Amino acid sequence: MLHLENVTFGCGDKIFYDHVVQSVLREDNEIGVRSLSVSEDKIKGSFFLISLFDSITYNKGASITWMLSNFLTEKLFIRALNSYLKTFSFSNANQDDLWTHIQMVVDAQDEVQLPAYVKKIMDSWTCQNGFPVLTLNLSTGTISQEQFLNKKNENSTDSY
Repeated sequence: MLHLENVTFGCGDKIFYDHVVQSVLREDNEIGVRSLSVSEDKIKGSFFLISLFDSITYNKGASITWMLSNFLTEKLFIRALNSYLKTFSFSNANQDDLWTHIQMVVDAQDEVQLPAYVKKIMDSWTCQNGFPVLTLNLSTGTISQEQFLNKKNENSTDSY
């Protein structure tokens, strides 16, 4: 599984990582587990909507939010959330609205430089099941990214 040997966590982060992040990564790499985000055209009735309130929604959502706040820095993440909440406090929003507000905060500073737009990074976590795994080839200096699943689904159209 995932090992972070040189990362220092506070006590709360360590507990969250051990009990929430690790468990959802184990669950999310199984074939047949749905993505965190489901497009409107795939929603088929109220029973389906109710079924969306599960461990993937809560634990994967919390886990990727935690990861996002760590790679952005807590300061930038809170600034982006404040902007997002101020704009949408009395209205509806979707995940792209959050990505837009985070991107605005990232673009307005020089402390953190991302390799791609926030939406592209985060959609690979929210719009597909499984999680992305990066492979670094030290001899060629190339990086590749693919979806991690315990077993490969030959019919999958997801791309990482």
